[in-house]
Amino acid sequence: MNAFALMTPLRAGLLSLAGALLSGEAVVGCGLHWHAPRQHFTHVQSQGRLSYHETWGGLRLSDGFELPLVVNFDSGREWSSPVLGAGWMFTLGDSYATKTADDVYKLVMPDGYHYKFRRRPDKGENVWFGNRGWRAQERPDGGFRAAAPCGWTIEWREGKIEKMITPQGKTIDYVRENGRLQQIREQGRVLLELVYGHQSDQVKKLVMDGQTIELDFEKRPLVQRIDGRKVVGALAPALTSASWSETTGSAESRPPREYLFKTDNRLRPTLEILADGQRDRLFGWDAVTGRIRTDNDWTYQIKPGKRANDRAAITRTNTQGQSEYWHKVRGKETTIALDGTKTVREWFVSGPARGNERRVAKNGETVYQATYDENGLLIREVKGPFMIIYDTHRLAKKIFKNGQLHWSYESH
Repeated sequence: MNAFALMTPLRAGLLSLAGALLSGEAVVGCGLHWHAPRQHFTHVQSQGRLSYHETWGGLRLSDGFELPLVVNFDSGREWSSPVLGAGWMFTLGDSYATKTADDVYKLVMPDGYHYKFRRRPDKGENVWFGNRGWRAQERPDGGFRAAAPCGWTIEWREGKIEKMITPQGKTIDYVRENGRLQQIREQGRVLLELVYGHQSDQVKKLVMDGQTIELDFEKRPLVQRIDGRKVVGALAPALTSASWSETTGSAESRPPREYLFKTDNRLRPTLEILADGQRDRLFGWDAVTGRIRTDNDWTYQIKPGKRANDRAAITRTNTQGQSEYWHKVRGKETTIALDGTKTVREWFVSGPARGNERRVAKNGETVYQATYDENGLLIREVKGPFMIIYDTHRLAKKIFKNGQLHWSYESH
């Protein structure tokens, strides 16, 4: 590997960032992820619960940016989505803000990610600090208004999402009637309309530009443990199928999906996903804890953390006896791959370099290490046999290989 090859990832990253900025993508999407939350094990969240996501297309804004329609089923969710029913969440419409303590708000953003906002009295009595640089204020009417550094603004009223303002100043309104979401509009233009059944609180159709999604619901068994025994404590309406139909030739055709909730012979809940009539996934989980047990050919073992919100240590094993492992704690992530490779990644949790990677080891051998100055600026990286020294502008100044000077800015 030569010096130019070492510099290629940095140059590629800069070009990619520049391209995103020029295209407007970074500006439009920043502050929010705008994709389904990503997990180490697909459809398993960090406490070990089943968290199944699908993206049902998106709502295209006038500037071309698309708001994804992400739906999620969580085996530990104890409330019902007004749109999709028990255990489900329609993230774009179900986004909420809840005050959980005098100085804490818990938010589910419209892209499905969970944020926390904390009040900082030293910065002002009504200044709240959240993830990714977001800041917020309580409105005089009791609502909550949050803004990202790059321009996104979101407002909630009575806990429900009420409005979004894009970095370009376009307003996205949520139209409700008797508390029920009826439409999502951009500058008065209808992006999404929810059609309810006759004399029913159940949504029957989602209508958007060029496409209609028809929804069906059935009562899902909710298993509870009472006096040491598992029983079906209630039946609650939940989404059981979604089918797409085109109203114009521009929409993408999709096969229908079915979501079949059942229990096995030991009264353990299951969810079978069918795509166009064929099994796609079969999940099983513990009725009391919500922790996943199985996903198709994978069997899970979940070791919970000491506190409810701590990340669990998760091991999964397939039918060939091969195992994978994941655990993430403050400043450290440990994974074991199918081939037995153990990777430990560490990062800074405080100070100016907070969040920056500091060390990566594979099977006990350090393969990457970074050093930062007192201002949090990267000054040295070690990658295998190479050590790169940076100047104050984060540009490579010297590169050593196996302890010998391999390249320097002064010599070029």
